[in-house]
Amino acid sequence: MGEADAIVTLLTPFHGKLRALARGARRPGSRGGGHLDLFTHVTVQVARGRNLDKISQADTLAAHAGLRTDLLRYSVACAIGETADRFSQEAHEDHELYDSVVRTLGAVADGGDPELEMVAFGLRLLDHSGYRPHLAACGRCGDELTRVDSFHSPAHGGVICPRCGPVVPGARPLSANALAMLRLLQSDDLATARRVRRDAELRREVEAFVRAQTAHVLERDLASLAFLQRVRQLS
Repeated sequence: MGEADAIVTLLTPFHGKLRALARGARRPGSRGGGHLDLFTHVTVQVARGRNLDKISQADTLAAHAGLRTDLLRYSVACAIGETADRFSQEAHEDHELYDSVVRTLGAVADGGDPELEMVAFGLRLLDHSGYRPHLAACGRCGDELTRVDSFHSPAHGGVICPRCGPVVPGARPLSANALAMLRLLQSDDLATARRVRRDAELRREVEAFVRAQTAHVLERDLASLAFLQRVRQLS
């Protein structure tokens, strides 16, 4: 806003998504601007305004420097941030979403597997928002799913069985290993998931599943995922 001010979007535990004016944040050498960098965990004092709230003070709790020295981690953080932005609501208290974002950005910044953390975050957010993907029973016929090659249909809410898959338009194959990994992540068993050997194909399958489910719910894909793909091509 203008040459020196900025409108900052904050994700808060008590007030949901909040937009506030940061005076002088874009001015070189600004004391407060550094505390309001993207993905920084901060405490802020906000003065209520008639049209726009104003940030009167900001202090850093975690700078997440690891996101600024690694382009892949930064691009993953962009995807996490955009997902949180799309699912969050203004003036709506949501401790669970806030805690999940803080936990995930911290793990990505501190050396965790960025893509695994991103997928786990996406599944948690779908679950929290009321769109928990079907991984235990077929989303079409309701039969129990076993660990076999199956199919994925976002329109049917997740995985569908080998009998239903061939007759559902747009259903895509999903390997038994991908289903097992998704179940681990949905149960938030990241400790086990980190120990499982994941080749490139398995990573793509699991990420594609979460991406398709999220796009179906939001009725649009995330722009940050195209950026992430370009970063991967540079690696």
